[in-house]
Formats: sequence, C-alpha cells, structure tokens
Amino acid sequence: MKSNEIQIMRIFLRSDVKHKAGTLYESLVFEAKRSGMQYAIVHKGSSGFNNDGNISNDRSWRIPQRLPVVIEIIDLSEKIDKFREIIQPLFEGIKKECMITISKGEGIFFETSKKHI
Repeated sequence: MKSNEIQIMRIFLRSDVKHKAGTLYESLVFEAKRSGMQYAIVHKGSSGFNNDGNISNDRSWRIPQRLPVVIEIIDLSEKIDKFREIIQPLFEGIKKECMITISKGEGIFFETSKKHI
C-alpha cells in the first residue's frame, strides 16, 4: 500500500453530447485509456439539471435520453494537468453545456500481485 497526492478530474455533461461517431463521454474514456491515466469511471445520473434550467431525468420518453453524466478521472497531478491539455480540443465547437472540476486528494493505492495461481 502506498499513498500519493492525486487529482480528481470530474467532467459534467449530458449523455447525448456527441463526438464523431459516438458520444463525448465514451471518447473521453478512450482518450484517458490511450493517455495512460490510472482510473476512469462514468457515472450516469438518473436526474439532474444545469444552468439552462431544464431537468433531465430517466422518467422521460425522449429518445435518445438526455441524462446527466459525470466522468471521473483520477491520477497524479502532473498527469491530470497534461490530460486536460489533451482533451481541450474535444470541447471546442460543442454547443451543449459541459463543466470540468479538478480537486486535489490523497490516493491510497493497493497493488495486487502479478503472480498467477
């Protein structure tokens, strides 16, 4: 077990924000993997709103659904800073609202043995 100072990047957007042939949240996760980030997870919300005042929830019958999505990417501070520069172009030209927050934290990493039984 080891402890390091980390940063947690949270990207808030809607599930219907497109990027190329897929969704922006999928593109961000794939880019995190390509960039060698330690952890990435997507949380799909059942309800939420942003400053446009409209509430999105899973009770609607809209297709495609517009649900809130939060992508959390966790790694060392230096790697998060570099990743932010890499993903900046993905947000240019998007007309829907997105927000990124970055917070500091302490990561306790539990490493597993690479030995196979």
